[in-house]
Amino acid sequence: MRSKILSSVALFVSLSIIYITMQSKDNGYTTSGTSCGNCHGNISASTTVSFANLPTTAIAGQTYSAQFMMSHATNVKYGFNIYATGGTFATVSSGTKLSGGQLTHSTVLTNGTVDFKWTAPSTPGTYTIKAVGNAVNGNGGDDSGDKWNTTTTTITVGFPASVSNVKATAMNCYPNPARNNVVVEGLTSQVNHIVLFNLFGQTIKPTYTFDEEKCNINVSALPTGTYFIYAVENGKEMKTMFVKN
Repeated sequence: MRSKILSSVALFVSLSIIYITMQSKDNGYTTSGTSCGNCHGNISASTTVSFANLPTTAIAGQTYSAQFMMSHATNVKYGFNIYATGGTFATVSSGTKLSGGQLTHSTVLTNGTVDFKWTAPSTPGTYTIKAVGNAVNGNGGDDSGDKWNTTTTTITVGFPASVSNVKATAMNCYPNPARNNVVVEGLTSQVNHIVLFNLFGQTIKPTYTFDEEKCNINVSALPTGTYFIYAVENGKEMKTMFVKN
């Protein structure tokens, strides 16, 4: 009888530990970068959170390496969630993952600095990146000992002011000089956007079609002169130039 009671107690304890672990969201929880309060303590200034190396202005389609940093005087285990109104994330640090397009932790972190990549959207505009960082006491439960805080940054995304500001892979285009159409090799329908620049730095949105691994750009309406082509495809930047007759 006593053996059965002890076995039941052991089973209850084991199930309780499993339940607490499941409730503790060790593997991340998508919150759109706004709160950890459903499961962990309260918002607190004792936890500091911030972004590093995220630009205030970004080039459409370009990828940026950045960090999200969390710190607390006594709680040295962390969880987080990062959400953006545009663009895409990529994981860099171990113990992190993508969930529904958001960046979060896949396990409890012992390092308060998270490295990640963000690729700016291909459409110009103003976008917001929100993050919540949670410094936990590590007891596996949801209580007032966990302290989280939030931060938000706004990024203006646009096309480069000039092709001279772009470090990109060179493309081949022909005929050059051209009168009606320019064919650009290596671009497919996966291209995010294509922009033309004239020598005055003015941007021109061209009309184009695709033929397998080639892009046909209509330049018939352009004035005579020299033009630069800037394109982004799957995060890769490419450029070339041609002369319009």
